[in-house]
Amino acid sequence: MSKAQKYLLYSAFYGFFGYMLYQSIIVSLIVFLIVFIYHKTNKKKAIKEQKKTLLIQFCDFLHCLSSQFTSHTHFFNGFLEACHMYEMLYGNNKFGVILQKALTIEKVNGDGVSYLLYIKDTMLIDDVTDFVDSTLIVISMGNNVIKNIASTTSLIQKKVQTGQQIEVIIAKKKTEQKLITAIPFIIILLFTLTSSDYLTILYQGVVGRGAMTLAFILFIAQQLLGQKIGNVEVS
Repeated sequence: MSKAQKYLLYSAFYGFFGYMLYQSIIVSLIVFLIVFIYHKTNKKKAIKEQKKTLLIQFCDFLHCLSSQFTSHTHFFNGFLEACHMYEMLYGNNKFGVILQKALTIEKVNGDGVSYLLYIKDTMLIDDVTDFVDSTLIVISMGNNVIKNIASTTSLIQKKVQTGQQIEVIIAKKKTEQKLITAIPFIIILLFTLTSSDYLTILYQGVVGRGAMTLAFILFIAQQLLGQKIGNVEVS
């Protein structure tokens, strides 16, 4: 399922509840559009997802890099071979494009550090920044580069695995939350289909509209609170 399809489904989810509370197609469409535009323009969430994907791809590259130091003692030579291996294994993904651009910049500058600095400045991920900084120090001091790569790979891999485990747990809880949230609206739908006169008072007059508006505000509040609680980051 593409991102656009997810946004449409999520927006329809809220639009349906808006209709159940107000029995108005106009309100339902307004809610649908607001939610869809919010998710479509939520750059912070998009950047977070992109960084998470790049971190996983970077970890895969570190495995390729580690394997190359069995035959290469010079860091850049090993890095170059790791780039070729990564391209063969994973294709031209987002991190692959960054690698190719980094190598192009290094060919132009030829200073032995431009490619690493480009990766660091482009990705803007703490783990990548720490790896580049520590690697530059290790290279300048002539210390064991392999040990540095191995330790960094291990730390990032544990972080990624922990994050994925947390996401699985949270995903289950989010599904439970959606089911529990849907129950009152399903009850309203059943009453609407079977005994529409029973709920008429809720859709007429100031008191009825006020009660439904309060219910909708509480619904939005619990959705936002649920998202905030489920927004767990592994540091």
